Amino acid sequence: MPSFRLWAPSPDEACAAAAADGERPGQCQDCGMLAAVLLRADGVWRCGRCEVAARSAFYAGASLPALDLAVASVRRPFAGMLLDGSKDVELRAGAGMGLARRAAALWEPGAGLVGVVGFGRAERLPAESLWRRMAAGGGWLGLAGRPRPGMGAAEFDRRFGGGRVTAVAAAWRRAREPLAPAAVRALLPAFQPPQSWRRLAPAEAAALAGWLLPAQGGG
Repeated sequence: MPSFRLWAPSPDEACAAAAADGERPGQCQDCGMLAAVLLRADGVWRCGRCEVAARSAFYAGASLPALDLAVASVRRPFAGMLLDGSKDVELRAGAGMGLARRAAALWEPGAGLVGVVGFGRAERLPAESLWRRMAAGGGWLGLAGRPRPGMGAAEFDRRFGGGRVTAVAAAWRRAREPLAPAAVRALLPAFQPPQSWRRLAPAEAAALAGWLLPAQGGG
């Protein structure tokens, strides 16, 4: 199976994708240096420099199959908001934790595939608690500022009130020329638009490489 390189995120995007599970002082398990703050991600305690390097390598250096590419169904206007950065938290009432630390092509119903988002940290909480956590800001889910869910309190209550909600941070994003549903079906004959999201098989990710990869010299 051929492998294809994805674009490298900016340093800020790599930091946002660090996805640390905890913090403590100690010795970095990668470089061995003592650090006042270590970040624990994927079971490894690293200093900030090594964790950013590890996340950058994950997004920029791995092959498409190794990136565990997914397709996530996101309705209009939220798909466009994720891709233009005006929304940096994806909210899901059902299955959503599996999107954490994955690159996902966005399927917009009626439009096809419209771009790719690299998701970082995720958390699942009761709706009321999650809304309070978003309002508090303060670097939640590794985001630099206050989370931007793309909706106000009234719409949030209407969609999620009384249940549990998964929030997944969008760490980086790349809009692509939309790949129409007919073109997607031609490349992926067995593909069925997901109700929520699903992983792509390695062969499916490879079939999409020409659309996923930026043109030479471009982004």
